[in-house]
Amino acid sequence: MLFAFCVKNRRMAILLNKLFFLFVVLASSSFAQSFDDYRSFLIKYEGYRTKPYRDNAKWAVGIGHNLSGDEPIRNYTKEEVEELFARDLARAQDICAKIYAGFEQFSPNVKLVLVSLAFNLGETGLRKFIKFNGYVNQMDWENAAKELEDSKWYGQVGKRGREHKNQIKKG
Repeated sequence: MLFAFCVKNRRMAILLNKLFFLFVVLASSSFAQSFDDYRSFLIKYEGYRTKPYRDNAKWAVGIGHNLSGDEPIRNYTKEEVEELFARDLARAQDICAKIYAGFEQFSPNVKLVLVSLAFNLGETGLRKFIKFNGYVNQMDWENAAKELEDSKWYGQVGKRGREHKNQIKKG
């Protein structure tokens, strides 16, 4: 926990952590929808687990959080899962704000999908969707949806891909 080192009371440390990460998410420039909207949407595709699991040869926990080398492979508390998610969500929103100049003006459906893609693929992976990103920046939702469907990712994720394509197509 971030504040555990400076606060002796465990409950106070947990509260400070929650407040800090909520602030991080709320301070994110692209936070136009509620935290719970993104959380519910991402749990639908990523799941919610306090026990580590293998995800594409990596260890993950919580709501699709890939454990890095310095994060232990162990059971996590619900509070820790929420802290990890808040950081991951803020990172995904920042990625979208970098890649999509008009991200703030996009519809809630489009924002959910783009954040989901950034959450799932990371910045490097999402930047590889060159044509898709171009169409999104032009707000050409029909062609963006077609590009998403033509991607290797689409074939790998099943229902998630179909649902994301349909939401992008609506614009």
